[in-house]
Amino acid sequence: MPFGLRNAAQTFQRFVDQVTRGLNCCFVYLDDILVASKTMAEHDAHLAELFQRFVRFGVKINPDKCIFHAADLEFLGYHLSTQGIRPLDEIVATIRNFPRPSTMNELRRFLGCVNFYGRFIPKAAALLVPLERLVSSRSRNAPVELTAQAIKAFDTVKQVLADAVLLSHPAPNAPLSLVVDASDNAAGAVVQQKVDGHWQALSFFSRRFAPREHKYSAFGRELLAVYWAVRHFRHVLEGRQFAILTDHKPLVQAIQRGSGTHNPREVRQLDYITCFTSDVRHIRGDKNSVADALSRVAVNSISVILDSAQLLKLQEGPDGRRRAATVEKKSCRAYGKDVRAAYEHFRLVRHCSRSNSALRARFNASVIDALQSLSHPSIRGTKRLVSQHYMWPLMNRNVADWTTTCCACQRSKVQRHTKAPPTIFEIPDRRFDHVHLDIVGPLPPSRGNSYLLTMVDRFTRWPEAVPIPNASAPVIARAFVSTLVARFGVPAAVTTDQGRQFQSFCGVS
Repeated sequence: MPFGLRNAAQTFQRFVDQVTRGLNCCFVYLDDILVASKTMAEHDAHLAELFQRFVRFGVKINPDKCIFHAADLEFLGYHLSTQGIRPLDEIVATIRNFPRPSTMNELRRFLGCVNFYGRFIPKAAALLVPLERLVSSRSRNAPVELTAQAIKAFDTVKQVLADAVLLSHPAPNAPLSLVVDASDNAAGAVVQQKVDGHWQALSFFSRRFAPREHKYSAFGRELLAVYWAVRHFRHVLEGRQFAILTDHKPLVQAIQRGSGTHNPREVRQLDYITCFTSDVRHIRGDKNSVADALSRVAVNSISVILDSAQLLKLQEGPDGRRRAATVEKKSCRAYGKDVRAAYEHFRLVRHCSRSNSALRARFNASVIDALQSLSHPSIRGTKRLVSQHYMWPLMNRNVADWTTTCCACQRSKVQRHTKAPPTIFEIPDRRFDHVHLDIVGPLPPSRGNSYLLTMVDRFTRWPEAVPIPNASAPVIARAFVSTLVARFGVPAAVTTDQGRQFQSFCGVS
């Protein structure tokens, strides 16, 4: 045992994990082992398999401390049953009878008990704001004076915990939804599943905004709430189809269409969210009912109408005349092609001034959306449609940026490369037993190398990056063997993105 008895718990946990490895029916925490089964016959088979492991590893158990064939039981501070999970009655009673804290130590003890069962309390962070504001770095016995808001929050939290909902067990194939909301002080979310036509809560999440996050805009706080919720429930949502429900409509458009200008923080959060889903639906704030949110069909009915009169006014108004030149003028004669813009007789006008920001800012996005949303063609097809009727500086770049951020285009485009089906990776048994490989590049040449071969061990997350001159299979094989295999041994499994170099990787001798 390294570093003495202080690591006894960790060492014993690793040993028990090794004993029960591969038994998906077992849930282990130190010397507490829970075996969950669907039927009695299956339960007996699971117990027999577990006992065989005990005999194999020389583990002895105390029958007096064991409970067999139980439909419900208490485990690690929770009451488990076939219906779901809820807090223990005696702990809930203790919290309900908890006296008003008079010292800093008592306040922290109360907050610790409530936060332990925070998954059962909707918007727990928002409810606890008045109490958490009283927490400071003062000594444990420092007196605490509860304000009127703190007393109200104290009583409300105790009542909410007493009425805590029953959290259901996850169903593998049930539809999922993530309902998210943000207030001025905190963010809250609930992940739920639909079973037999009814929505069942799986878990609640809440988190208080930091002082700097209070300064975010309404869009920034709502986006941050979704980002936090997806990260918190990643173990539930990853690899599953689910919908995000929010009462902030700009957030729906930002995720589904990628429209608007966002700061780097919002771009990172949007990118992370869209890695899991782009199905974001709007629900009215006054009808934000978790039970029937997904029963309403969310239709993206946003339509764009081009105001021809306003377009003509901008182009032929006093300001437009000063900034535009007709095709009859010598400097613009090369652009004398008839186009249909506002009226049939309207001829192409080239704006010879350095910018016409009013026209571009007001109509460019509307023009692209109106034509591109007809059939969602490719970038080349959208350019062809737009150029038949309109022209403005940097038009090709605007069309390309719009099309690459259109979710409908990305979903409907033809994928000519091989796609691997969704896979759940098992936890490796040891270090460098399962390694992930990928190629980064081409990069600016440095000492004859233009690529990086990245290798990550799935068990320890240990990264390796090796510079290589090219991305051919022989070069990758030599770098893999000389760098990783020579130091850590041959892995049992290697995962790649099915690149051509890796597909011929095994044939390299």
